[in-house]
Amino acid sequence: MSDISIVLLAFVILTLIGIPIFATVGIATALAIWLIDLPFTLLSQVGYTALEPFPLLTIPLFIFAGRLMEVSGISERMIDVAKVMIGNYRGGMGMVSILACTLFAALSGSGPATTAAIGSITIPAMKKEGYSSRFAAAVVASAGALGSVIPPSNLLIVYGLVSATSIPMLFMAGLIPGMVIVFFLLAVSYVTARKNNWGMISEKFNWKCFFNVFWEGKWALGTPIIILGGIYGGVFTPTEAAGVAVLYSLIVGKYIYKGLTAANILASLKFTALISGLLWRC
Repeated sequence: MSDISIVLLAFVILTLIGIPIFATVGIATALAIWLIDLPFTLLSQVGYTALEPFPLLTIPLFIFAGRLMEVSGISERMIDVAKVMIGNYRGGMGMVSILACTLFAALSGSGPATTAAIGSITIPAMKKEGYSSRFAAAVVASAGALGSVIPPSNLLIVYGLVSATSIPMLFMAGLIPGMVIVFFLLAVSYVTARKNNWGMISEKFNWKCFFNVFWEGKWALGTPIIILGGIYGGVFTPTEAAGVAVLYSLIVGKYIYKGLTAANILASLKFTALISGLLWRC
């Protein structure tokens, strides 16, 4: 019996007897390595080489920065600015969710982090205004995926490393398609909300209220300007921008908005490890 047949047979038997799939794959892989007599030192070298590139630090750093912005209240102030801009229209809360996801995607670079941060705030708000639960979840899930397109996208970073493509150029390439997607998401949300009479029409747009909310959220809105402006202006690389984003979030969240605690930071680190692991598993 050939080595391939032995590995396949072991995989089938382990699956049939109810061994969890991750353990089945691991055991079958270990058996294959043993059969072909592959040096274990080579495995460690390959694993180290795959994780060694410095730009890979960009991914967990942006996710960590995004989580810090969520728990410190920075993301809530972004939502407040979006709400005062378009929240007075029929279906405004759906469009607010999309704009908030757009802003947050430009900070975290992660679709799951964007969905978790914005959805936890806007989905309950949409349900209170009469939106169906399915539509509210669909809006946030669709807009949260913008984190994969709008720079600084973590997936674009991985693609750039694998294909040896300039990461800043990939960010530039994702900007216009991302804005087009945002436009169509806003249009669909607006038309659907009007058709189903979802959402309440609040007070008309007021410049005084807008400037008050804008001034309150100026530190939150300054984050994407610093990150993207620094990258495209050549001030720092995407990896350095991620580090700046973390430092900026810590300072603003701790000393300006005063929403960060030691427990929040620890929880953010755990969330970052979880999301980073899911990304690499995919």
